[in-house]
Amino acid sequence: MIALLIFLALMQVRKMLWWILTGDTRTYFLPWLEFIHQHGGFHALRYPFSEYFPMYLYLLAGVSYLGRWLSPLTQIKIIHSF
Repeated sequence: MIALLIFLALMQVRKMLWWILTGDTRTYFLPWLEFIHQHGGFHALRYPFSEYFPMYLYLLAGVSYLGRWLSPLTQIKIIHSF
């Protein structure tokens, strides 16, 4: 029961901090996501726009297809949630 209460409290804190925009997000992740949006999702991965870990860029390209329904910050936060 205590573990459940701690879990629920932590989820509430996470919910409150969801919309915080960090420096890395502003400097790197949002521009990369915008580049991916402009160059057609997975097709953008043929350009050298980032030297980041390829798996993260694959995830970013995959989640970019949700752009019609979710804000760019939410798309990035979805990846960072796991």
